[in-house]
Amino acid sequence: RRSRSKIHDVLEGKGPYGSSYSFFLTVVILVNIASFVLSTEQKMDDYRAVFDKVEIATVCIFTIEYVLRFSTRGGTCLSRIRWMFTNFFSIVDLISILPFYVDLAIPG
Repeated sequence: RRSRSKIHDVLEGKGPYGSSYSFFLTVVILVNIASFVLSTEQKMDDYRAVFDKVEIATVCIFTIEYVLRFSTRGGTCLSRIRWMFTNFFSIVDLISILPFYVDLAIPG
């Protein structure tokens, strides 16, 4: 239980590890956005494979963070599920990663 609380604190940006983690996550978000924007430029088509890899890597990081946030929250499983659908930031995180997995699940 104690390690779960420590992980939750880091994810919330508390303490020295938390600030480093927040900085890391900010960099990942900026890399994801820059990659997406550049991938829309026709001149950048030669780098499509790079952009795809960046998307996979960043979405994996976002997914791991989301799962860790869910699993390290206190309370019952039902309260965690409620958090998923009522917390603004949780909803934003979910909306940001879901299209990737929907795209994987639906061929074409």
